Amino acid sequence: MPQFVDDRLNEFLQSDGGSIAHLGPSGSFSHEVCSSISSRVRPEPRRTFGDVIDAVVTQNVDYGLIPIYNTIAGQIIAGWSALLDSGVIAVGAYVHRISLALLAREGATLSTIRRVVSHSAALRQSSHWQRRMLIGAQVSHSTAAGAALVSRTRSRELAAIGSPNLADRYNLSLVAHDIANDVDNETTFLLIQRQNDTAATDNKFQRTSQICCPVSPNVLLSRVAPEGERANE
Repeated sequence: MPQFVDDRLNEFLQSDGGSIAHLGPSGSFSHEVCSSISSRVRPEPRRTFGDVIDAVVTQNVDYGLIPIYNTIAGQIIAGWSALLDSGVIAVGAYVHRISLALLAREGATLSTIRRVVSHSAALRQSSHWQRRMLIGAQVSHSTAAGAALVSRTRSRELAAIGSPNLADRYNLSLVAHDIANDVDNETTFLLIQRQNDTAATDNKFQRTSQICCPVSPNVLLSRVAPEGERANE
């Protein structure tokens, strides 16, 4: 379940929704999290983490969603890099279970696939499987973008690694399930909001941040939330 700095935010998301910028296109794990937070949320896909931050700072959306830690891959550096000195604050955290599948065009099999494409974090999470299969890898800006690329190609040698839900969305076949290095695979996402000009500056993400391995959303929010405010235990 999501953990929020303020219960009123959860009430707002459940009743009124709001727009959340996330790493797209549709079908990415960030998109799945947006849908899990509230059925009233309006997901707004963006191409990069920087684009997500920009959408929040310029108030084109109400919130943004950034993945910052995975139990297999560790810190998601691109997410943290976008957050540092960005002028946003964390108002919520969400731990999402990650299931990785191999997706390809109809007719592709493990014997025909020579290369996989996915976000760098997903590639790290499935590195053991890739080594066993002696398969090459290329990086896309998101898992969904990799699936979209495979969907556009006629080749049976290229496959995507991402959520099983991408199969129906991009008309792909599920070639293999549960290919992550560990079945206990979870990613922590931060729900972010534009920094209020009147808020204390120490609420921002500074380059001195030492957060690297959040134990739980509550612990994480206790370190990035405004002073004196913590997620509800």
